[in-house]
Amino acid sequence: KDIYPLKDIRNKLSHYVNIILDSSHGNGAILEKIIKLSNESKGNCGVVFHMRAENENVQKIRARNIEVNPSNKFIQDLRILCGDKHVWIS
Repeated sequence: KDIYPLKDIRNKLSHYVNIILDSSHGNGAILEKIIKLSNESKGNCGVVFHMRAENENVQKIRARNIEVNPSNKFIQDLRILCGDKHVWIS
């Protein structure tokens, strides 16, 4: 078993930042803001977009060219932008 310092645990064990985007919202502007935030918080954690259609079907899209640092500030900024329940780490 590995032992990690508590301050590094999120970076070591996080693989993806997940973001739900509803098709009913204007996603173009939101995506631009997400990309801007991501560029300011570069790291080794992938990003998965969960695109929710009006009929409630969800399609997962993994961003191949975005890797982020899942810091508290980055996650909080995303939650302000997208909603508390629309952003999580896995």
